[in-house]
Amino acid sequence: MKNILYTLALIVCFSSFGQTAREYLDIGDKKAESDDIYGAITYFTLAIEKSPQWHYPYFRRGVQKYEIGDYENALKDFLKSVNLKPDFNDFIPVYNWIANCKVSMRDYYGAITYLTIQIDKLELNSNSSNSELAALYWSRALHKDNLGDIKGACPDYKKAITLGYSLPSSEVKYIKEQCK
Repeated sequence: MKNILYTLALIVCFSSFGQTAREYLDIGDKKAESDDIYGAITYFTLAIEKSPQWHYPYFRRGVQKYEIGDYENALKDFLKSVNLKPDFNDFIPVYNWIANCKVSMRDYYGAITYLTIQIDKLELNSNSSNSELAALYWSRALHKDNLGDIKGACPDYKKAITLGYSLPSSEVKYIKEQCK
């Protein structure tokens, strides 16, 4: 009986070594969906160890690190993801996550830079929605405005409104006063 249990334990142990990066990624996604952030990070890390040139596990791990407030390491993962696959235009959300990290780290100029990259890529992508672009223009305008660059913010505010971004009347009034 001991031999059978020992053999089964060995089979289970060795079968886990045979998992692919994709399988680790899928387990990590399931962990993330169940709010097991640290478990997700562990499995995304295993996926990276199996396939270090695959950009997507870095992105997924970065999201989880962002969720726990580890902005510096989340940023590193997002940048690694971009560096591994810089021409992947369908992977545009990574730039928004980078901008979010920059904002969380109080690097508003950096956030503006990455929002600009995302806006530029979305404008070239025929599948992008006006509401998505409007939100990005609005976000970039807010960062510019908060940095005291109202002249730079006004075109973004106006573009966001043109694209359908809805605002409370107090904000519309502010924009009309500031962006004459």
